[in-house]
Amino acid sequence: MFVPLTATLASAGTAMGCYGFGVGAYVVLLPTLLAKTLGVKRLPVAYGFTRLTMGFMSLVAPQVNGALVDGTGSYAPTYYLMGSCTAVAAILFLFIPPPVTEEPDTAK
Repeated sequence: MFVPLTATLASAGTAMGCYGFGVGAYVVLLPTLLAKTLGVKRLPVAYGFTRLTMGFMSLVAPQVNGALVDGTGSYAPTYYLMGSCTAVAAILFLFIPPPVTEEPDTAK
């Protein structure tokens, strides 16, 4: 969201580095957060659905961004749209219910 506001190569590199650091953390933390939030038994379905959604958006997002660039003649609206989508996702993340605590298996 801050890339269109950068004026120098160093500031653009800093903004992209922060983004890259966040994406790397996302890739590592996604399975862990899904397992803690939904439980280990639901992890395969949740992870599969998450990756399916990500794949679908990887198919749709370039088309939407291309239409925005063609319509406006600038790449700035695409950065603002994707940054806004990321911000909305981060806000929605705050409303996720607390993690599931699994009961230990005491039956013998």
